[in-house]
Amino acid sequence: MHFMGTAQNNGESSMGTSSFITLSMQKLLEINNTQIKTANHWLKLKGLFEQKYVRKLVERANNDRKQLETEAAIKIQNWWRRICAHRKETERTKETLQVEETKENLQESSVSDEKTAASKEEKAVIKLQAWWRGAFYRAHMKKEHKERLARCVEEIREAPCSEANPKDERQVPLNRRVECYINGLLSSVLTERKAMAIRLNRLANRSHVCIECMLSRNIFGAIIECLKDLNRSEAHLFVIRPLCELIVKTLSYKPFVNAFAQENLDGLISLSVQLIHHNYKDNEVVSLLVTAINLLAPFIGFKEKMIALNYGWYMRKFQQLFGRLKPNDPRFAAYKKLCVITKRWSLNDWSDN
Repeated sequence: MHFMGTAQNNGESSMGTSSFITLSMQKLLEINNTQIKTANHWLKLKGLFEQKYVRKLVERANNDRKQLETEAAIKIQNWWRRICAHRKETERTKETLQVEETKENLQESSVSDEKTAASKEEKAVIKLQAWWRGAFYRAHMKKEHKERLARCVEEIREAPCSEANPKDERQVPLNRRVECYINGLLSSVLTERKAMAIRLNRLANRSHVCIECMLSRNIFGAIIECLKDLNRSEAHLFVIRPLCELIVKTLSYKPFVNAFAQENLDGLISLSVQLIHHNYKDNEVVSLLVTAINLLAPFIGFKEKMIALNYGWYMRKFQQLFGRLKPNDPRFAAYKKLCVITKRWSLNDWSDN
């Protein structure tokens, strides 16, 4: 009996052990499945976090790149301006040194050499005075004036697209646009000359900054070369009118224009008189060129160059062409202004009755 009770107890203990092992295995499987689910869940969260983090990093990198590009462009622009200013200052220093050398050489030269050197000295002095007046004017310019000029530059870039303001050139820097337009004036294609003249005229009408940019790139020389190649046809008038208007606008920008106008005085005077004679039927050209002659009158050597041009002969022609017009005709008013200029500077013995 004791033996049978012991066997029964052993059977019950073995059954209890197997059930415990089974429950333990089930618990381990549940724990394993829970760990796998937790791991997959964290992997999904990690992927989402990495996507958001990488996207933010990319956006921040793009913003930093744009900011760096802007700062680099500003630095390059300031650097280029300093180089241009240093180059101009070096050229002015060379001119002043040349003037001093000519002064020293004049003391040992003949009377004829003294006269030529004196004329060079006067030109150099005119350039220096004009540069100093322009620099002084810009240095003491009011804040409102500077802001207005800045707004003018913005208007130039944001103006509506047209033949005078094409869309593809709107974002090009002003100095490169002006240089391209001036080179276009010497093109062999008449329509391109017309477009360039209209664009330069529009720029000059917007801001004095544009006029300074044109003058520093010898706009007068390009205009003179362009007008010399044109004839009396009506098609060429579409180039002559904006260029005549551009001459008046640039000559009105004093004192900065004085040195540049003095260098091209001979060509401007001869072209103005000849174009009045060739295009006497056009009211706008005649009025603009008479205004240009009036603006050129105060410059040194004006009277001598007008006399050398045989101005008396032209004046007699103008009397025949304009003297009998009606008083309300714009050409008659321009002719009267030309008579006043002739009498004031005593260019010849001609007089209007």
